[in-house]
Amino acid sequence: MTRLTDAGTAGVTTDIPPITEPYLLVVNIPLYHHGGRHWADPLWAKDLALHLTYIRRLLLFCPIEDKPAPGDWIAVDDPALEIVAAPPLSLLMALKLPLIVARMDAAVRRVGVVHASPAGWPFPLGWIAAVLARARHRFLLINIESSFWRAPAGAGPLRRWQARLFERAARASVNAADLALFTTDQYRRTLATHPRGGAHLTPASWVDSAQVLTADAAAASWARKPGRLLFAGRLTPEKGVLCLLDALEHTSAQIDIIGEGDLIDRCRAAAAAHPERIRLLPPVAYGDGFFQLIDGYDAVIVPTLSDEQPRILFDAFARAVPAIASDTPANTEIVGASERGILVARNDARALAAAMDAARENREQLKALGLAALAYGRSATHEELHRTRAGHIADYRRK
Repeated sequence: MTRLTDAGTAGVTTDIPPITEPYLLVVNIPLYHHGGRHWADPLWAKDLALHLTYIRRLLLFCPIEDKPAPGDWIAVDDPALEIVAAPPLSLLMALKLPLIVARMDAAVRRVGVVHASPAGWPFPLGWIAAVLARARHRFLLINIESSFWRAPAGAGPLRRWQARLFERAARASVNAADLALFTTDQYRRTLATHPRGGAHLTPASWVDSAQVLTADAAAASWARKPGRLLFAGRLTPEKGVLCLLDALEHTSAQIDIIGEGDLIDRCRAAAAAHPERIRLLPPVAYGDGFFQLIDGYDAVIVPTLSDEQPRILFDAFARAVPAIASDTPANTEIVGASERGILVARNDARALAAAMDAARENREQLKALGLAALAYGRSATHEELHRTRAGHIADYRRK
C-alpha cells in the first residue's frame, strides 16, 4: 500500500491560492481504519492529496469502517489532515444521528469554511453540515457533482417520493450556501433557485496536467489508431449500456467495452455473439495506464441516460479522442454543438448505431474533433478544478 503523498499528485505544481483557516470537508465517502492508520480508495486519496496542496489545515468528516483495506488503497497520513469519524455507512446511521450531529457541530465550531454535498447514501451528511454551518455562521460551500437521487422514468411511488425529498433538500442547501459549485449548468439552473451567495460552474475533471497530450503526441497517436471505439464506465442502465448493446446489433463498428456492473453478463453475451467486432476487456485502473489505453481508440462512446457529468469525456479529450455521446444536458455542455464529438438522441439505439457507422467511415472528421477536444482538455484538469474552487472561495470570503 502507498501513502497519501504518492497518490497521483507527485510532480504536480500548482499556483492555487492557499487557504490558511481551518477547513472542514464533509463527505459520505468512507475511509477504512486498520493497523492504526486510515486508508482511502486511490482516486479519493488523489483528490485529498490535491486538497492538501493549498489547504493548510483540513478536517475530514466521513464514515470510518474498521476493516483491512484493499491492496491498492492509500494511507491518508498527513500532518495537515485530521480525520473526524462518523459511523459506518448503513441504514442504522439514522439511529446514531445525535452522535453525528454532536461530532460534526464540534468540528464546525473549529473551522472557518464548511464544504459539503447534498448527495450520499443512506442520507447525505451534507444536509447536517449545511444546517450547522448556517447556525454557527461559518462560510458554507456546497458542491454538486451528481444527482443520483433523481428518479428515472417509470420509477415507483416510493422512489419518486425519495427523489422529491432529496431534490428539495439539495435545493435548500444550495440556496443557503455562501458559495455553490456545480459540474453542469443544468444543476445550477434547477437547484440555485434563490441563492444567497455565488453559483458557479466547475466541471469535475480528474485529469492531471501531465496526462494531457501535446500537439505532436496527439498527431503521433492518431497515426497509430486501429479504428476501434471504446466504452469505459459502469455497466449499468443509467450509463446507457442497454442502449449501447441494442445499437451494437445495428452497426458494423468495432468496439471494446471496459467496466463492471449489473449488466456485465449482457455485455459478455454480446461479445460472445459478435467476437469479430465486440470485445469485453478487464478493467484498467485509473491512471497513466488508463490514459494510454484511451490512445488506442478513435472515439469514446458515452450513451448516458442520467443527468450526471461523465468524467470519461475529460479523460478522452486530454488524449485528443472525441466522444459519440447522448444529448443529455451534461454531455452537451462538454461536447459542445458537435465541436468535440458527435451528439445523438438520448436512449436512441438506432441513432447511436448510425453515428458509430458514420464515425467509422469518416475518421478524418473524428481526428479533427479529437484535436478540438484536446484544446478544450488543456483547460479542464484536476488542478484547474481545485484552482478555480479556491479562487471562488477567496473571492466570496472577501465579500
